[in-house]
Amino acid sequence: GNQRFISALGWRQNNRSFDSVVVEAWSDNKDFQAKYAYAWNVNRAFTDKSAVGNFDSNIHLFNGEYKGFSLGKLQAYAYLVDLNDAFALGLSTSTFGARFDGNTRISDSLKLTYYTEYSSQSDYAGNPGDFTEDYLHASLGFAANNGLSVTAGYEKLSGNGTSSFKTPLALLHAFQGWADKFLVTPPNGLVDVHVKAAFKMKNAPGLLNGAVLKLAYHDFSSDNGGIDYGTEFDIAFIKKFSKRYTLILKGALYNADQFATDTTKLWMVLATKF
Repeated sequence: GNQRFISALGWRQNNRSFDSVVVEAWSDNKDFQAKYAYAWNVNRAFTDKSAVGNFDSNIHLFNGEYKGFSLGKLQAYAYLVDLNDAFALGLSTSTFGARFDGNTRISDSLKLTYYTEYSSQSDYAGNPGDFTEDYLHASLGFAANNGLSVTAGYEKLSGNGTSSFKTPLALLHAFQGWADKFLVTPPNGLVDVHVKAAFKMKNAPGLLNGAVLKLAYHDFSSDNGGIDYGTEFDIAFIKKFSKRYTLILKGALYNADQFATDTTKLWMVLATKF
C-alpha cells in the first residue's frame, strides 16, 4: 500500500527489514494484483545490539489492488500482526481496511485528486488488551500542469483514553508531521487536519530548475476528550543533480499546546546512486 501500516523505513539509513516469504499474483492485464506475505521476524532500525531490536513474530499480510476503474484504484487489506516478545504484546493487532484514490481531469491544465481510506483494528493473538479502534483518512486537492499541487486532508486514529489505533510497522515520518511527535498514537487518539502543497519549478533559472518545494501545515488534536495537542509547519527543498545526486533541505516546527514540547528540527541530506 502507501506504507501507512507496513514499511521498510526508507527514510532511515538503517532500514527495517522482514524475514519473510511473499507470494504475488496478478491478472494478464495487470488491473488486478494480490499479495500475501508471512514474516517470522522484524529487524528493527535499532539493530540486533538493542534489547528491542527485533520483533519475534507471526505476521500475515494480505493486500489486493484493482486498477480497472476510470476514476482510480481500489485496495483492500488485512494485516494480522502477532508479536511474541513480552515488550511488544500490546502491539499485536488485526487490521482490516480499504482505500480508494485517484484523479480526474477537470480542465486542460488541472486535475482533481482524491483519497479515502477506512480500517478497523482490534486486539489480536497474545495482546492482553480488549479494544476496537478505527482509522479514517480522506483528502481532496488539485494538481496543475505548471507543477503546483495542493491537498487538504483529515486523518484520524481513534483512541478511548486507554488504548488507541496502533501502527508499529509504519513509515511514521511520512505522516503526522516531520517533527515526529506522534510516532506512538496517544491514548486519546489523534486527529490531524492538514494542508499540503508542492511546487516543481519548471523552466526556472539556474540551480532552481527542476527543484521541488514542499510545504505542510498540521493541526493536531485528540479523538477523545477535546484536547488540542499542537500545530506544526513543515518545509522542504529537493533538488536532483544529473541522475545520481539529490540534495534535500528540510525543516519542521512543532508548536505544542497540550502535548509534548515545542520542537524545531532541521535536516540537510545529500544522496547519491551507484
